[in-house]
Amino acid sequence: MRLEVWSADERALGFYRAEYSHHLQQGEQPYQVVVRLRINLPEQTARLIFHTHKLLARWRYSIEFGTDEINIEARGNYFSIPMIHHMLVHPALRFLASTRGVLMLHAGGVSRDGKSVLFSGKGGTGKTTTTAILLSDRQTGWQVHADDYVFLTPQPKSLAYMTRQHIYLPLLKWAPQVGAVMNTWERSGLFVFGHLRRWSHEGLKWPVRIEPERAWPKNDLCFEASPAGLVLLRRDQREKAELRPLADRAAALDELLEMNFEEGRHFIDLASAVHPDFDQRLAAWRHRERELLAAVIEKVPLYELVLPYTTQDFRSAQMRISALLLSIME
Repeated sequence: MRLEVWSADERALGFYRAEYSHHLQQGEQPYQVVVRLRINLPEQTARLIFHTHKLLARWRYSIEFGTDEINIEARGNYFSIPMIHHMLVHPALRFLASTRGVLMLHAGGVSRDGKSVLFSGKGGTGKTTTTAILLSDRQTGWQVHADDYVFLTPQPKSLAYMTRQHIYLPLLKWAPQVGAVMNTWERSGLFVFGHLRRWSHEGLKWPVRIEPERAWPKNDLCFEASPAGLVLLRRDQREKAELRPLADRAAALDELLEMNFEEGRHFIDLASAVHPDFDQRLAAWRHRERELLAAVIEKVPLYELVLPYTTQDFRSAQMRISALLLSIME
């Protein structure tokens, strides 16, 4: 796969350089599909469709689907830069990956000794937090593998989509050392975004993004692994975390598929506004991802990790969660 970004806006280019620093390539490299993003170029015109997200982010855009490519044009304000990435670029990569037999799953994950454990679930269940809890357990030697998405092949293999880490204020309760590596601007942003999130009752959820090497300087990066387990995250009123096998693969398949397309809901709405017949593409996309996901979970053990809503002893909870997930690897 290939992502090309064209822009006259240095802020936009800087965002994508930082986001994809681990995937930058020089020169012409072989690829099968491509997403081309043209953002904030002066020749863009009023033919683009207007969109606003939660008042702050505003942009105009178009989406064109080719056989092996998706072309996106967008022109917006500063706040639109990460939103265009989240709502248009991520799902476009997902769409094209599925045409080449690769599933791009909304998940966090860590690895160890060539094996990975992946965490998925609805928004707010703790994908980023669970990943951070494990990476903070330095004695076990967990490696950075996935923060927001991971590529899965039917073999199966998990391939890292190594973008910047999404850091939210509550995360510092579990991993206070992450706050220590942030600069003044990042810590201020974390405080402001954290209180906006609380004030808006989860309506405004903006992360501070930092490079994985800075967030986890003592953890290695892992770009390819064999999945040892796919874990669906839950929240419950309990004192301790609990891990248990999932026997109903059909229900898990439906849940994961719905979660993945819930994450892509903005792209579906934006593409449908440009292409009234997008329903046909959407149905084919869902079918491809269902087939890919079914192939993966046929070979990868499924688990359910139930986490307490709150805890007073973060260190003990961290050690328990790490021990539970380490048992999957053995």
